[in-house]
Amino acid sequence: MQVLFRLIIFFLLPFLIIPYHHTGNSRLFPTCVSSVIERMNKEMTNISYMIYNYDEEYMQSA
Repeated sequence: MQVLFRLIIFFLLPFLIIPYHHTGNSRLFPTCVSSVIERMNKEMTNISYMIYNYDEEYMQSA
């Protein structure tokens, strides 16, 4: 439960803080959010490739 809470804070806190930094020159939070999104995108791409490769092997073995 605590891990879930930490994940929620890690993902949502930057999104909650960004609107308050529009006037400032702080680029920290948008960079943090974009790096998180980029990392998630890479992970999803890896997972989809794994599923595709598994599917190809299954079709060839059948």
